[in-house]
Amino acid sequence: MRNDLAATMILNDSNSYCDSLVIEIHKLNLILINIYRPPKCPKILFNQTLASIKVLLENIESENTAKDILMLGDFNFPFIKWTCDNITEFCDDKTILSEEKQQAVKLI
Repeated sequence: MRNDLAATMILNDSNSYCDSLVIEIHKLNLILINIYRPPKCPKILFNQTLASIKVLLENIESENTAKDILMLGDFNFPFIKWTCDNITEFCDDKTILSEEKQQAVKLI
């Protein structure tokens, strides 16, 4: 753990299904958004979580300060069909690894 990267919690929210945590790491000029969406989460509750994140991002944008934003999480999207359970199985095939990473980036 690094002690030189102070962070400020901007949002810590839960609606009994989805959890979200947003922190700002000032030294990196980074907003880090982490979301957990459990399997079989009702769409309306996931939309509530996204709406609160959207409001937060609009407020950050209105400050007119350029910040990098990284959104990640465990979304448990049932419609995504991963080609395998372990991405390291693709390490010998750079094309497949590249496509797998692109899919992950598109989710973010």
